[in-house]
Amino acid sequence: MNVTYLRFAGDRDERRRTPAQTAQEAADLEEWRACCAAVIAVRNRYDPKNEWTEVTPLPAAYLEELAALHMRHKAMLLRLLAPVFAEDD
Repeated sequence: MNVTYLRFAGDRDERRRTPAQTAQEAADLEEWRACCAAVIAVRNRYDPKNEWTEVTPLPAAYLEELAALHMRHKAMLLRLLAPVFAEDD
C-alpha cells in the first residue's frame, strides 16, 4: 500500500493544510510504519519460514493478536484509510 497516497487522500491541496494537519500526518506516517513493522513481526513469529498460502488455516492466536494490534492503531487506520474507501463510493 502506498503510504504517500494515503497521507493525502483526504485533502490533496497542500496550500490549505494547517500546521496541525501536517503534524498529525507526520505522526500518522510514523505510526503507520510502526504498525506495519509490528504486523510483519507477528507474521514472522507464527510463520517464520513464510510458508503460509491463501488456503492455510490461520491460528486463532495469530488472528487475535492481529485484531488487538489493529485496535491499538484504530484511530490512525481510520484517518488514513477512510478517505481511500470513501472515494470508492
